[in-house]
Amino acid sequence: MTREEKLANRLLVRHSLVPPFDLEWLVKQYAQLEYERFPFIADGVTIGVKTNTPRVFINKILSERRANFTLAHELGHIILPWHIGTIVSDIDNYSPHDHYLYREKETEANRFAAELLMPTNWVSEILIENESFEKKILKILQDSNASLDAILIKIMNICEDNRYLLIMNNDLCRKQYRTKYTKYFNFEDNILNLKKYIQVLIMSVLILLIKTL
Repeated sequence: MTREEKLANRLLVRHSLVPPFDLEWLVKQYAQLEYERFPFIADGVTIGVKTNTPRVFINKILSERRANFTLAHELGHIILPWHIGTIVSDIDNYSPHDHYLYREKETEANRFAAELLMPTNWVSEILIENESFEKKILKILQDSNASLDAILIKIMNICEDNRYLLIMNNDLCRKQYRTKYTKYFNFEDNILNLKKYIQVLIMSVLILLIKTL
């Protein structure tokens, strides 16, 4: 486990948090939080990272799950003691001309965010439950509010099964994931239909809207 992942776990322990938890509340314990439409390409901006009152700005055009990951990412910049100054974040788009140290900070904040939203111990406990692999993915998806891609990367990094996962959209393979233990591919056991998961995400939003009314 990296030092940034350890700090994410330490933060969860300090506040007695396990998924699902109120991430906005957690961020507001350490910074002022605002949602704005940015006049430039970025997911989030943190100003005054190591001041008494850092300010976190999240681009309001982001999807709910991307905004959630960006929130955790910006909190990482505040919590990681070696991150300083003002940081403009784009969680997955880097120019080849970007400075190495900037890219390294963004990678560290991404690892912090992934561990905060999907703690390794929590994911590991779900993976050993006596449920189908699909149900385990759905539980992590619903409780972490992370993206499907982030969840599958996390699962494959810690899963000890021999598993090779294809994400299918109709007959087209969109993405492939494998665990470090994978030696062969069992076709029938490893296909997820992307449309099914899109429907689950839509249903989650509808449920949230119904509960809010």
